[in-house]
Amino acid sequence: MIANDRFDTITIKELRGRWAVCDANAVPLYEYTTEAAAKHKAEQVRGWGRKKGSLGAQPSTKDFMPVVPQLGSDRCRVRNHLNDEGAQLMSLVVQTYRHLTDNLESDLEQAVGISLTFFDVLIHVAAGPDARLTMSRLSSQLALTTGGMTRLVDRMVEAGLVLRQNSSSDRRSIQVVLTDAGQEVLTLAMAAQAKSIDSHLIVPLNDSDRSSLAVTLRKVLGHAPSSDNVLYVR
Repeated sequence: MIANDRFDTITIKELRGRWAVCDANAVPLYEYTTEAAAKHKAEQVRGWGRKKGSLGAQPSTKDFMPVVPQLGSDRCRVRNHLNDEGAQLMSLVVQTYRHLTDNLESDLEQAVGISLTFFDVLIHVAAGPDARLTMSRLSSQLALTTGGMTRLVDRMVEAGLVLRQNSSSDRRSIQVVLTDAGQEVLTLAMAAQAKSIDSHLIVPLNDSDRSSLAVTLRKVLGHAPSSDNVLYVR
């Protein structure tokens, strides 16, 4: 990093196989295919080392990309962020989550004919006290709004999977319970989900991989609020 009167610092960064000459705010000025060309341009920009040969051979036309200076661009900052270790780890987590949920959803629909959202409701209700849950508790556990939960339960009532019942202890409270058909579908869905998890998560990893992954995820969740009541998260 070199200071001059025009810019506080000039940096040369390697970004995905190219070399960018950036100003103090990480805004790209020029972009080249070789480090030598980028260094030569940096010398020109800072006004130093103009003497011929100070940087070795002059770069040829094949050494640089014909780009217009991008003084108002955030491109360099964005690339730096995308190359950041934390951003790359987060990207892997998100990609893994999407990969697993997409496959679990597809397998569940093919095997049983219900979505992961329906499965969430069925398994949470079945695990509730006396195999029932209030609408408010179900909404909280599935992280849905009251309106969203109402519409979801409406669809499941129409499908014959659940019923609404008044609470025996508080008539103002509505509870959701499984129908016989809902219990049968849940049994099939749990078997299908176990098979899908085995195929997409367990089989690709050996014993050591699974153990290490569990330890790593528990470390990440170390300071997270308790989520013991969450049986499955979409």
